[in-house]
Amino acid sequence: MSFNQKPYSKFVGDQLILRDWLAIDRTILANKRTLLAYIRTSMAFFISGITAVHFVETSWIKILGIIFVAISIIIFVFGFYEFYKYRNVIQILLKNNAFITKTATMESE
Repeated sequence: MSFNQKPYSKFVGDQLILRDWLAIDRTILANKRTLLAYIRTSMAFFISGITAVHFVETSWIKILGIIFVAISIIIFVFGFYEFYKYRNVIQILLKNNAFITKTATMESE
């Protein structure tokens, strides 16, 4: 499936069953879990790099530490980019299937 193709575009909001809505919820949670994994990996690289720069006297390890800090920043930015990219796709999917209005109606009853 291509990235631009909407997986539920062939269904109208009323045609989706509970299993479909739960799958969307799992996708949202997986997106958040992936962001946390990117942040955790970024922190590990950052802490390793700072530790190498601060506590080791060898010049090539200090260079390696600086590289680790740079990689951690790249991982952090990429993680947020991916999170927002997929969050926007999921929001478009939900708007197209009238999930937000259905949920608001169910909560008001």
